[in-house]
Amino acid sequence: MLEIDAARAATAIEQYISDLCDERNKHCVVMGLSGGIDSAVLITLAVRAVGADRVKAYFLKDRDSESDSEVKARTMADWLGIELQVRDISQVMGQKGVYAPLIMRISRLGAPTKRFLLWLYQVVFRETAHLTTIKGGSGHLGRNPLKRLIYRFCITPLVKSFNIRHIFRRKLIEKEAERYDGIIIGAANRTEEQAGWFVKKGIDDMPLQPMAGLYKTQVWQLSEFLGLPQTIREQLPSPDMVKGVTSEMSIGITYRRLDEILDYIDRGFTEEAILARGITKQELTNTRDIQFYSAWMRDSPHEIPPMNGLAGSPYRTDT
Repeated sequence: MLEIDAARAATAIEQYISDLCDERNKHCVVMGLSGGIDSAVLITLAVRAVGADRVKAYFLKDRDSESDSEVKARTMADWLGIELQVRDISQVMGQKGVYAPLIMRISRLGAPTKRFLLWLYQVVFRETAHLTTIKGGSGHLGRNPLKRLIYRFCITPLVKSFNIRHIFRRKLIEKEAERYDGIIIGAANRTEEQAGWFVKKGIDDMPLQPMAGLYKTQVWQLSEFLGLPQTIREQLPSPDMVKGVTSEMSIGITYRRLDEILDYIDRGFTEEAILARGITKQELTNTRDIQFYSAWMRDSPHEIPPMNGLAGSPYRTDT
């Protein structure tokens, strides 16, 4: 499923990055390196495109970052032979009140407790906290008084803290790009864009996103082709802002399953045809809901990525 010609895709993205620098007369490529799979793949392609000496990488951490994220970012930087600039933004975030709300202290409980609370929320309200979040942002929260109360006092402060951090990180990267006369590229993928799993106008919502046409599954394929270190390829995706909680826990479905459903929807399959392929009614409903209610997040200006992994694309090898 969702197989691409990884070598051809890598070449297209590398050429795109090289052309960006040439056409815009930019000295270097500037980007954040989180230690996650997406930024690891993109920075590898950037180094292949313009050379290690023309890539500026930043790891921007705060006190809620996963403890091993910096280790993974350094692993990638060492593997590529590039300098990694590490910035701790905790003090600035503290000054902005990010850590002050009570819910932020609760969010630092042990990982099992946080996973239990996510599960409990989904059982009680029959939707993930992530879906509630994007519903609230789109003005479709509903009338359930308990849900509205939890949204106001628990989810809203968490969302605000995410937004402040991601937007601040973007501004910092933009300042560095200006300082070095560089061009910024973002590591967003199609799956998270369709799921609303990003912060609008944040570091994952950059105008130039070379991999935005690829599903997460296809980014993993690129990581295999590029031979990234095993610890990077096999890690669980994380938002890196709530320790012990993975992205899949928050979205409520595995990336591979989500990609499968999104691909069926992109290909115009009927509901009956999708269900006949082993997708449950609940999985399909939830996927359509997160697509629909996150539409308001996708109106930022972006350049069309150099290639995509959708059905019918010349880069797809399984359709």
